[in-house]
Amino acid sequence: MTTFPVDRSYAEGLDAADPLAGFRDRFVRGDPSLIYLDGNSLGPLPQATQARIGEVVSQCSRSAATARRRPRRTLPASITA
Repeated sequence: MTTFPVDRSYAEGLDAADPLAGFRDRFVRGDPSLIYLDGNSLGPLPQATQARIGEVVSQCSRSAATARRRPRRTLPASITA
């Protein structure tokens, strides 16, 4: 069985060396002091998704007034930027 120290400095050292740590800032977090542990979820919302949804809503709101005068358009299979 592997043993390891159970103190804060050990955990902080692991966090500092984590190559994936930078990805944390790519997600929307309401309270940064909370740890996300929901296993039945898609996970926290990516900031890029939040921004893209805002762009799509903005595009829809600008075109809503003229939608009846134009032919119906097909939405893309993906809304990624």
